[in-house]
Amino acid sequence: MRRVVSASAPLTMLSRFTVRGRLPAEASLSLALGLPLRNRAQLDELLRQLYDPRSSNYHRYLSSAQFTERFGPSVENYRAVIEFAATNNLRVTALHSNRLVLDVAGWAADVEGAFGVTLRTYRHPTEGRDFYSADAAATTPAHIVLDTIAGLSDYWRPRPLFHPSTAAVPLAGTGPSGFYVGNDFRNAYAPGCALNGAGQTVGVLEFSDYFKVDITNYETKIGMIGRVPLTNIVVTTNIPARIYNGEVALDIELAIAMAPGLSRVCVYESGGSDPTSLLSRMAGDNLAKQLSCSWGWESGSNATVDSALQEMAAQGQSFFQASGDLDAFTGLQSLDDTNQQYGPIDSPYLTAVGGVSLAMSGAGVSWASERVWNDHAIGGREANQGSGGGVSAVYQIPDWQTNVDMSANGGSPLWRCVPDVAMPADGIYVYYNNGAGSPLAGTSCSAPLWAGFTALVNQQSVAYTGATVGFLNPGLYAIAASSNYPACFHDVTAGNNIGTNTPGLYNAAAGYDLCTGLGTPRGTNLINALAPAPLPPPQISVLGSAESGAITLQLSGAPSHTYVLQSAADLSTALWQGVATNTLDSSASWQFTGAVTNASQFFRLKFAQ
Repeated sequence: MRRVVSASAPLTMLSRFTVRGRLPAEASLSLALGLPLRNRAQLDELLRQLYDPRSSNYHRYLSSAQFTERFGPSVENYRAVIEFAATNNLRVTALHSNRLVLDVAGWAADVEGAFGVTLRTYRHPTEGRDFYSADAAATTPAHIVLDTIAGLSDYWRPRPLFHPSTAAVPLAGTGPSGFYVGNDFRNAYAPGCALNGAGQTVGVLEFSDYFKVDITNYETKIGMIGRVPLTNIVVTTNIPARIYNGEVALDIELAIAMAPGLSRVCVYESGGSDPTSLLSRMAGDNLAKQLSCSWGWESGSNATVDSALQEMAAQGQSFFQASGDLDAFTGLQSLDDTNQQYGPIDSPYLTAVGGVSLAMSGAGVSWASERVWNDHAIGGREANQGSGGGVSAVYQIPDWQTNVDMSANGGSPLWRCVPDVAMPADGIYVYYNNGAGSPLAGTSCSAPLWAGFTALVNQQSVAYTGATVGFLNPGLYAIAASSNYPACFHDVTAGNNIGTNTPGLYNAAAGYDLCTGLGTPRGTNLINALAPAPLPPPQISVLGSAESGAITLQLSGAPSHTYVLQSAADLSTALWQGVATNTLDSSASWQFTGAVTNASQFFRLKFAQ
């Protein structure tokens, strides 16, 4: 008996194409074998507790080793997969510390024998090349348990989400021709903020290499005196070329622009086409607490991708994904249509970032206004280039998103809606191509800006609590449901992401919408809401004498928080009884007068909520 594996192959489309041949038996293939996590119900509950401020486990994250011990694939299962690979002449090219992925390589003939498939070649319908694909779902012996197999097809190749900027609106940045660079973003979204990301590391996911001189040129242009160290981590044996170096340079430069004091940027690179190995390594290393991805791959859910993202959330890492650049996901371009290439935008374990067009006052002086990034709508040349957003067809709405009213924005009360937040996606100047510079656009710009902004949040959070803020969505949507929302977000209410392929959807709306999510950050207000200062310790002062049989106490603590006054006659018994409860007013105090019933009476003040 053999077990069917959810393989990465376009099986639903193969009947449309004419077989051109058979992949040569000696063709070399690289595969990533994704293994399932254990104790998933316990993991779901832990994630709920980690992001519930009322839980004793709030922000008490796991280390990579702890996550692997509790939830990672078992040692026995991992060893069995290694032995299965060796039995089928597949060479192990990389082990992962979290045991989530096993990277292997081998000849096509051996791959066919191992997984019970035939690898055939077809003509690609849009890219002017032949592609190969398994002609059926892969299977393994019953004792080999896998979630996914990546590498049985090259129909999809990861694509970067950046484009040349064709913006025709007046720009007020400090870069060439008014394009936005460097401190323009801090002045717009963190004005007057002293935080610079010190002590924090940003990680970026890339399928290309880059030219380091472009990064130093950018740092010089924006007036940085020092340099942010760069660490390249090549995950697969396929060495990445520099064909998409513009995407990599953009990701690094915009993270640095928002957080110029970063300790380093880790560039996770692959010359292959599999995201699961990259994501597994980013989670297993646990080096960067804010991670960004501006690439897309095949649509639909991927169990190994979600497992890696869950591990990140359990370890206090934040992952930001560009929401796509083809306007709304609907009609001819459904978000989870497996014929499309929009993964992993709607995974419930990441923060999807849409795009806005920014207007500033003065030359990069301050935020002035925003509208949804939609190139054609603002006078650009592209008819279907704008902030991606829509409703998932495979992921149910997460608990943290159920507090959003979807009745007026085209969203769904039952299914995951994206994006979650937004940042600028147009009129942005980037240095790339080994010394050149050019304005670029796309939600590729938006995701690393949020990663840089979160480095500011985490710098403060670690200073106050010793912990990072981790997966942001539960906190962001809690703020959105509170009276603090207008102070923490620029609510984008102008524009739409309607294109010729998506008639009528979607329009910006008050509050959450499927163009820019909750909006863009309002600097220190949002930082303080996500990483608040510790509450001052409550104090009790005696104001009135107890000789008359009564005592007056002055009670103080944090404004707007509730405290309970308790009393006990004997400290040794610790039998504390509640005496009074009150919420402190703006003066952060209240007075209490009560009877003294014992020769000795002790009082204490406890934080209630």
